[in-house]
Amino acid sequence: MASDNSDYQEIPLEAIDVPHHREREGEKFTQLTLNLKTQGLLHPIKVKAEAGGRYTLIFGEGRLRAANELGWGKIFAQVVDSATDQEVLVEWLTENLQRVDMSPKDKALNIARLIEHFGYSIRKVSDHLGLSESYVRGLYAVMKDGSVRLRNALNKKMAVTATQIAAKFKNKAVQNEFLDTFKKEKVKKQSQQRALVKAVPRGISDINASLAQIRRQLKDYRGLVDIAENRLDLLAPGLKKLKKDPKFVNKMKIYKIPFTWSGA
Repeated sequence: MASDNSDYQEIPLEAIDVPHHREREGEKFTQLTLNLKTQGLLHPIKVKAEAGGRYTLIFGEGRLRAANELGWGKIFAQVVDSATDQEVLVEWLTENLQRVDMSPKDKALNIARLIEHFGYSIRKVSDHLGLSESYVRGLYAVMKDGSVRLRNALNKKMAVTATQIAAKFKNKAVQNEFLDTFKKEKVKKQSQQRALVKAVPRGISDINASLAQIRRQLKDYRGLVDIAENRLDLLAPGLKKLKKDPKFVNKMKIYKIPFTWSGA
């Protein structure tokens, strides 16, 4: 991040503005608060100095909130004098992605900000945040073209499925039909959900007819996926033994057969 000067100082909690909120609650936040109470602040937060004695938080919102819960009046912080809004957002995102379990929906919201407000390309977001281009593109597709329900699905352990739906189908009615089908047919595994999405042709005009056909095939898809997963569980122990068997490995080399399965 570009900055003219950077120093460390204690600053009042009430003088710090938080531009990018994350939901923090439950056991993790309780533990963080307890750690601050018993051990003190081990890592300072980072802020940008603003006019009139105020500061903009760059990262450390969890520590800031915990300090507030404990009734602290001040907190130790690294203070930078110069940083653009874009630089603040990028550093905040990078720090959170590296240090905490940010939800896919939070990632998608802020990826959309980088693209729409700061002119970042998919590739540039990918490079800055250390995420694959396909993952970034999928999350942005949900925020740009996804229905409200599809966006909310990002926080329901359906992130991969949601990105696949948004990337393939721009029609929000189609997106919602998929979510209805998953719920009605109790399709909870993402592997099965993705199989259904893949089976529906792009640009369909008769939504109900297409999904009706998929519903009829659902048991077959579920059965095939379950069989494949179960067979893999059965094969894995044997493959691990074979990979350690020098006679087997040598035979594979003689016949030039690659044996690089990662699960073995």
